Amino acid sequence: MNKQVSLDFLVETIAKALCFERYVAESAITNPDDMDLSDILHFYEEHDDEYLTKAYELLALVQGSEEFINDTIH
Repeated sequence: MNKQVSLDFLVETIAKALCFERYVAESAITNPDDMDLSDILHFYEEHDDEYLTKAYELLALVQGSEEFINDTIH
């Protein structure tokens, strides 16, 4: 089975993960039950440009990424 993931989806997923990590660190969250998903989403929306850029830069570091950076990942 050949699965394809769009580059946009992959980049956005990485960006959200990086931003979530920052949110948890800055909020000093130690218990997952203390997280407010609407606060997390708002935090991402405020910083999405920064984290989308970071996600693209991270992918560019991956050896061979030049083959899929402008197209689709297989």
